[in-house]
Amino acid sequence: MKSHLISAILILLVNACQSDNSISPSDALLYHRWQLVQVQQPNNAPQLVSTTVFIAFGADGTIQYDESGKDGACCVPKRFARQVQTLVMDYSTGQPAYCQYVDIRCTSAYSLGPEWVVEQVDDQQLQLKIGEKRLIHKRVD
Repeated sequence: MKSHLISAILILLVNACQSDNSISPSDALLYHRWQLVQVQQPNNAPQLVSTTVFIAFGADGTIQYDESGKDGACCVPKRFARQVQTLVMDYSTGQPAYCQYVDIRCTSAYSLGPEWVVEQVDDQQLQLKIGEKRLIHKRVD
């Protein structure tokens, strides 16, 4: 009986000490301004980003986007709901009124996917996965 108790305590201690790189709802590391620096797609070499692209996530679920002085207009989500590591995108709320009448081909790296997965976030880097695409960012604020 005593050995079972000691084994149970050891298992609890080992599990408690294991680190987890995933983010939790209370983790505020995501809520900063980030610059997109690299795009990785399956079966292709990583591509450095040639334009200046910033994205900022607010704790209130807002997203601010800036690509060389433009806000992305109809192509990028303006709001998200966070579910631990998954960001569920809202591509309709906060869009300019004319977006419902515009049929354009969006070229933004952020224009795909109803869900984005935060693969890594720390005080220097944010790594998002959108569909098959991985976006690497550096923190700028």
